[in-house]
Amino acid sequence: ADAARRAGARVVDEPRPGYGRACRAGLEAAQGQLIALCDGDGSYPPDETLRLAAALLDRSLDLVVGARFPGVEVRAMPWLRRVGNRLLTAAARVLFHAPIADSQSGMWCLRRSAWQEMRPRSHGMPFSQEIKLRALAGGLGFAEVRIAYRPRVGFSKLLTWRGGVGNLLALFRLRFELEQERRTRRQS
Repeated sequence: ADAARRAGARVVDEPRPGYGRACRAGLEAAQGQLIALCDGDGSYPPDETLRLAAALLDRSLDLVVGARFPGVEVRAMPWLRRVGNRLLTAAARVLFHAPIADSQSGMWCLRRSAWQEMRPRSHGMPFSQEIKLRALAGGLGFAEVRIAYRPRVGFSKLLTWRGGVGNLLALFRLRFELEQERRTRRQS
């Protein structure tokens, strides 16, 4: 945050813990019609946002995700996280019939209008998968663009097993929520 401030960026502070809360605070504070997000751990090259924005505009999409798979560098992601990411993405494909390559990616570009339509509920790590799956379930224009992925700077606070199981349970909850929302719309 200090480096961003020194570089002239407006930094949005979110005092409450949670990945989803931090993303939501930034999304709510963003002022443009196109919004780009990427995790701040140095693993996502910021210049890749230009490719995501170009794909979004050129193809008239609502959400473009930077996909790390297939082919993520071995040194960029420990094997256990790579396997966990693959399992969570496979579960998302099956549960949501979603054509998705990287449900856990922390780099995306979206239209403000899409954000206002999606409104994910998660406060934690499942926020990332939820935003993608809500976009797909809502019929928004969605695509993934293969991006480079680098080793992170610093250490991760993510508890691999706990986070993975939490994300998996969140997938089942989201599937149930979306089905309930669909039934409610049909009855209206």
